[in-house]
Amino acid sequence: MKQLLLVLACAVLIPSLMFAQAGGSASNTATFNIGTPLTVAAGATPGDWGELAPGTTYTISADGYIVPPDVNGLTEVPQVVLWTITGQSGATVNISFALPPFFASATGANVPYSVNTMSAGWANTAFAAGTAYNPIDPRVVNSMTLVNNGVGGEADVQIGGILNVPLGANGTYTGTFVLTAQYTGL
Repeated sequence: MKQLLLVLACAVLIPSLMFAQAGGSASNTATFNIGTPLTVAAGATPGDWGELAPGTTYTISADGYIVPPDVNGLTEVPQVVLWTITGQSGATVNISFALPPFFASATGANVPYSVNTMSAGWANTAFAAGTAYNPIDPRVVNSMTLVNNGVGGEADVQIGGILNVPLGANGTYTGTFVLTAQYTGL
């Protein structure tokens, strides 16, 4: 029994003595930067998909080709919907889109809009009709790599889509697109 009491006394007294010694604590901080801030900039001008005909379904590729040609016989849209993403060279970035379900007019009429697995795309430099690019499905999150542009990393993203222009459609129609980009792993 004496041994049991001795063990219990040691278990209680020894830690108590340790806290009775002089000492203290202090906090400190550290900081660091993670690469370069990621920015997403819309193209200098809004997208312009030309003059379309009522009763026609148009498919516009990410590089600006339009099938069938518009009413003026153009096979390329005047201006694609474009974003430029800049950030850390070599960084992987996830991108996602908020897409309009339709294009609307001031009269309240709508033109249905949809996409397929190749309606959007990205490239490491500005791309136009006939330029190679990486096709992506704008309905899902996609990954891309920012390539060195001499100052940091950069990539261009463009989107087209499918417009089902109903008979009787008339006027100017507008759709709003949002591109969100984020470094992976954050």
